[in-house]
Amino acid sequence: MSEIDRASQSTDERVADAVTHSSTYGVAEYLAAGPSLMQSWLGAKRVGGNPRGAALVQVCVDLARAGFGAAVDIEVLKELHDRYPIHSTLRAEEWSDAVAWATTVRHGVSGLLTPGEYEGTWRAFDYLPDSISRDKGDRQDIPDFIREEALKLCPDEDDQWLIGMRAYMAGATEHAIAAWAPLAENGNGSAASNLVSIAQEAGDRKAEQYWRYLESQDPFYSREIPIDISKPLYEPESGKVRIGESRTGELSEIPLHRPGVGVCHGLITGAPGVGKSNSLNVILVGAFTSAKYLLWLIDWSIDQKHFKALHNAADWISGNDPERSSQILNAAVNVLEKRRELGGFKDPKPDKPAIIIGIEDAHHLFKSHPESRHLCLHILKYGAEAGVSIFMTLPDLNLERFGGNEQLRREAASADHIQMFMGSHSLPMVREAERVRRTNPSSDPFD
Repeated sequence: MSEIDRASQSTDERVADAVTHSSTYGVAEYLAAGPSLMQSWLGAKRVGGNPRGAALVQVCVDLARAGFGAAVDIEVLKELHDRYPIHSTLRAEEWSDAVAWATTVRHGVSGLLTPGEYEGTWRAFDYLPDSISRDKGDRQDIPDFIREEALKLCPDEDDQWLIGMRAYMAGATEHAIAAWAPLAENGNGSAASNLVSIAQEAGDRKAEQYWRYLESQDPFYSREIPIDISKPLYEPESGKVRIGESRTGELSEIPLHRPGVGVCHGLITGAPGVGKSNSLNVILVGAFTSAKYLLWLIDWSIDQKHFKALHNAADWISGNDPERSSQILNAAVNVLEKRRELGGFKDPKPDKPAIIIGIEDAHHLFKSHPESRHLCLHILKYGAEAGVSIFMTLPDLNLERFGGNEQLRREAASADHIQMFMGSHSLPMVREAERVRRTNPSSDPFD
């Protein structure tokens, strides 16, 4: 097993960040050099240190945390660093010395700043913004002028989208609007949907109507997933299933399993009519056509219609019957425990298929059947390495949707699992998921 394969299985956020940047630095190099570089940066803000160089690095770190991680021309960085106050008692070094200090390669790996694709452009060593975000979240203030500059610098819609999301999650709503409004007005229904949510939060009915109208004009923002069914849904090498295509023609995929790691769990949330059931069905069809999964289906929707097309494909199916639903979930836990005893079951195969449990309107099940909450929690926590997966739909992340079980809600919202937040309420649900993941679920990290 390679270094990256081993690291990919770690739950440590630092290791996960290292894997993300492994195409640029080795995992070991990233983890070994990162803390030392961080200490060099933080220790430079002193008399006899490099306070101007530290301010230069701060600019690049803040730009990356704001959502713009590309390299920036050194002259732009010079202008921006002047807006970070350096106390006169620190006796800041000359600009040329600051640049030399910040760009000098340390520990044979990297400088605090790394060169960009074009001469004279620089960006922060990835460990620095990664570490600040891990330790402080988005609560550490990013200056308004940095968010504004990030938007000026960004070359495409993906960057604008990320800058808007970072601003929204930090409570800088005006900058989120500035990032998403041009996208919405150019036909991006997802951006318009986010702006609908912001207008609703602000009680601005007129703005809500305007953004909702723009949302409705996007042919790619509909209840039906735009997907070419003539192509295979499942990609065997990656373990991913294709769930749609973007307006640029790029594939939208989610992993059913991660090779060498285990199967995935998923939560699909949104108001009625936004396409949750359609999304779940596409995932289940992808799993079935892979010939590596058995379908176990539980439908607690009021109309009992969503799994009709899959009845002949399912190995086991239940409507809103507590006893039969319990049989399915208990059987899944029994399989899970047996496979764990045998050493795990990380990679589904046609002769040793995984189990994927699809639960439609799981909140009805959790409300009426307390045992199901504990069974699903057990599967979410231990099913990945045993080849037992759950994908379920719910309206939102409110605690009552999980039958009042905070452990179940927190596990379902875990960053280890897949979440699909759909419709005009998706943006608040992204923020709610972050709140749920906090150690103290009663605290609001954005206040």
